[in-house]
Amino acid sequence: MDSTELRNKIGCLHVEDAPISDNLAIVLCSYFEKHLDRPADDPESEHGWGEWAEKKTNEALDMIGKQLAL
Repeated sequence: MDSTELRNKIGCLHVEDAPISDNLAIVLCSYFEKHLDRPADDPESEHGWGEWAEKKTNEALDMIGKQLAL
């Protein structure tokens, strides 16, 4: 499994009892959307999140994946 597949698998972990997928990724994107370091001119991506917020979410999921691989 490559890093993108692992990131997507981790991002789909369910949070609490929510039945939809991508829950952890949504939680992280929501967090980074409100983050104080988010640039004011962060353009919206095709997914509706800021590009910076999505980048930071992917980086966080990648870090989780690396920790799981240890």
